[in-house]
Amino acid sequence: MPDPSLLESLRQVFREELADQLELLAAQRRALEQSSTPEQRAGAAGEMYRAVHSLKGAARSVGYGAIERTCHELE
Repeated sequence: MPDPSLLESLRQVFREELADQLELLAAQRRALEQSSTPEQRAGAAGEMYRAVHSLKGAARSVGYGAIERTCHELE
């Protein structure tokens, strides 16, 4: 089992990453809604997929199973 203080430090980094990725997801959702071409929609959807995929791995690494499962379902 990892050192509790190290795990808490990693979880803090995760929370910061989560905030950034949620902002990115919101921006890409807006871009998806406003897209006028299939290419634009595909680009926004791809960015959203990458953000969710990254969050899934990060959540797994710090033991946030519920977030990991939610991201898996979103993928």
